[in-house]
Amino acid sequence: EDEFEEGYRYAKFALSLMKKIPTRAHDGMIMFYSNLTKLYVEPAQSSIECYLDAYKAHMKSGNPYAVACSLVHSTLCLWSGKELDVAVVAM
Repeated sequence: EDEFEEGYRYAKFALSLMKKIPTRAHDGMIMFYSNLTKLYVEPAQSSIECYLDAYKAHMKSGNPYAVACSLVHSTLCLWSGKELDVAVVAM
């Protein structure tokens, strides 16, 4: 369990660096992998909106990982009992 906590600290550090650096080319990737780490530490419901933000960042940069963010977002909505119509409209 300590390794998950350490990974989560690194993920938060990466997100804080992302906000300080003006380039936006890799924001989606940083957000995607930070959210994957977050799933091991926090409840899944707290990551749903984060994947939506990562999806939007990927779409802005034209990165095909937008599809992965969309898949994980929809899956988390399903597992958490959220209305799927709301998830579709959000994308």
